[in-house]
Formats: sequence, C-alpha cells, structure tokens
Amino acid sequence: MEGKKSILTKVLATLLVVAIITIGIMGGFIFKINKDKNEEISQLKEQVKKASETSSELQGKLNSIADIINSSKETTTMVSKIDENKDWVYDAEYKKDAKAESYVAEDKTYYARDIVVPYININSSYASDSNTEIKKVFDDAMKKYNEGVNDKMTYVEQCNYRKYMKDNHLSVTLTYGVGATDVVVPDYYTYNINLENGTQLSYEDAYKICGFNDGNIESKVEEAITKVMKDELNGVTFEDGKNFDTYNKQSIDNYKKSVANNTVKYCISDNGRLNVVVVLSIPAGIGEFPHLITIE
Repeated sequence: MEGKKSILTKVLATLLVVAIITIGIMGGFIFKINKDKNEEISQLKEQVKKASETSSELQGKLNSIADIINSSKETTTMVSKIDENKDWVYDAEYKKDAKAESYVAEDKTYYARDIVVPYININSSYASDSNTEIKKVFDDAMKKYNEGVNDKMTYVEQCNYRKYMKDNHLSVTLTYGVGATDVVVPDYYTYNINLENGTQLSYEDAYKICGFNDGNIESKVEEAITKVMKDELNGVTFEDGKNFDTYNKQSIDNYKKSVANNTVKYCISDNGRLNVVVVLSIPAGIGEFPHLITIE
C-alpha cells in the first residue's frame, strides 16, 4: 500500500514538473510573441511618423512650387511698360516748334503750353499704332497753332486728354478742337487697352465689362442719345417737315453705322461706366457734332 502511494506521489510530482516546464515554455513563447508584436507596432508607428513627415515635407514643396507658379502668372499677366520708371500714360514729350509762346485770337489768349497729348507707355503693337496716330494729332495742332500766330484767327480751342484705369483695362480719350470762323467742333480719339496682353479692348468687351450685353446695349445707347438730344434741341425751332424725331433718328443711325463699320469710339471711365462718341445731328452750323455720351 505504501509502495503504491510512493509511485503515485512520484507520478504527480513528475506531472507537476512537466506542467511547470510547459507553462514556462508557453509563457516564454507568449512573451516573445508580445515582444515581437510590440516591436512591429513600434516599427509601424515609426514608419507612419516618417510617412507623415515626408507627406508634410512634400506638401510644403508642392505649396512652394504653386507659389512660384502663381507668382510667375502675376508677373506675366501684365503687359510691360516701355519705360518702367513712368506711368502707364503720361504727357508726351514731343518738341513744340511754336513761333510764339502765346498769341491773341478772337479776344482770347492761346498758349503753346496748353497743347498736350498723351504718350501710352505700353510695349505692344496696338499701343505703338495709337502713339503714331496721337503724334499726328500733335503735329496738326502745332501747325494750326502757328497758323494762328500768323493770321490771328486760327486757334486750338483744346488739345488735351484724360486717362482712366479700371481693373486691368486702360482707356485714354484725346479731345482736339480747332476754331477759326465757325463753331468749334471737337474730335475725339479713344484708345482702349487690355493691360494683360496689350491688345485693343473691343467695343463688345468694353460694354460687357460695364454690365451690358448684346441684347440691351443698342437700346441703352438709344435711350442715352435721346436724353442728350432733348437737352440739345430744347427750345429749337425746326424747319418745315422736320421735328425732334428727325434729328434724333439721324443721330441714332449715326451710332448704328459706326458700330456696323467698326469705327465706333468708346472708353471706360474710372467708375466703370461706358462712354460712347456719337455724332449728333443738330440743326445748326455744319449740322453734325461729335458728342461723348455716358451710357447708363
């Protein structure tokens, strides 16, 4: 009996040792697995961190590239000046070969210094052509001025300009009027330039910038002409068979013809309003007078 107990005790002791060894082995195995897992997790975290840093760095570089591109666009969207030290438009510095600094005609003193034309300081073919035309106006004005010095009758009533800048658009209006024995009828020369590329701003471009469209521009101009004509012909006695409508219709037709043959003159003022030169039909003098009309 005691022998059996001894054998059972040995067996239990052996099993206990085996169990302890097994638990130890399993514990070690589990510890190793956890350790490996923790290392893998740490490695993954490190990779994610590096990836995040790389992504941020890459995004920074992309942003820098975008800034460079945008900066490049900003510097290339504006046409260049001929003289970077001067304004887009300034008084032309043409030599005035005046025979006298001033003279009197029609009881008024006229000065050579009052003859001023613009110089468009833009490096483009359209601006160059515009400056060529302006120079011809200047030469003619000086010729008329010197005629007045001699005959004391001819005079340059006005030869000056106005410039307007709205957003990326430039408009210049040169007014030139010469008098002698009749009423002074000024001529208007208008120049409209897209400052992004230096080309001419078309009439269609101009009226659309000012908020008009193909469907209403004609009626809006007709309304403006009619309003001006009512002021001009107020109190006028008409010839037989003619009335206000006769001259108003002729003035509107003059505008339509200028649009049709692409000779219409226009500009955009600083407040963004469209101005159009219309030849008004008036029962006086030569009968037709250019007039700069604001379209609303």
